[in-house]
Amino acid sequence: MREKFVFAVLLLTISFGTVAQERSNWTHFRGSNLNGISADNQVPVSWNDTTNVIWKTEIRGKGWSSPVIYGNQVWLTTATSDVKEMSGICVDFKTGKILYDILLFKQDSIYGKHSINTYATPTPCIEEEFVYLNFGSTGTVCISTNDGKVVWKRDDLKCEHAQGPGASPIIYKNMLILHFEGTDQQFIVALNKKTGETIWRTDRPAECYAPLLPIGKKDYITPIIINVGGKDLLISNGSAVCIAYDV
Repeated sequence: MREKFVFAVLLLTISFGTVAQERSNWTHFRGSNLNGISADNQVPVSWNDTTNVIWKTEIRGKGWSSPVIYGNQVWLTTATSDVKEMSGICVDFKTGKILYDILLFKQDSIYGKHSINTYATPTPCIEEEFVYLNFGSTGTVCISTNDGKVVWKRDDLKCEHAQGPGASPIIYKNMLILHFEGTDQQFIVALNKKTGETIWRTDRPAECYAPLLPIGKKDYITPIIINVGGKDLLISNGSAVCIAYDV
């Protein structure tokens, strides 16, 4: 696997202006509705290094996070090859120019991970004026998309990832919801998206996890939210459970 990856915006046969006007935002892992479905209907179905490519931009480091899009900004995360620096990067949707390259966390030591995982695997989530980037136990940060400045940062939420982080954050009303599913503890936390303060935290039921070996407690869940009988429920799978929470 290469130490660097290339992010490309693709086009089929219609004009770039039309795509820019008709495309919708893509605000989370699995899209704005958390279901992996895009409302756009004019997208490329085949491409290679030269066909249907508008631009390419080299991104330093390595990260498996998916890009998120809001307006003319594309955000993703990356980590350096020595895994001691983790950053958020913003690319201009129309040109591929890097608008922001922000060092968010710098550390002397790092927790372990699986050989095929990265330290920048969770996908950010984005809304008007703010983007939220998560690096598992290393930390979570809110950035103003207007000027690239850090609004708040949390680095006190921890678990033993063992194979590395993978759960992506989601936005729900005034909350940013995060999953920490490690070998040592498994919990979900809702933060105030404006301040980073904890609104609620719930641990997974201990009796469901007690029979498992530590590695069997590990999970990479990104939840969904559904409405049942007028109530919004957070549907969250763990390695030993599937739970509907009152969000």
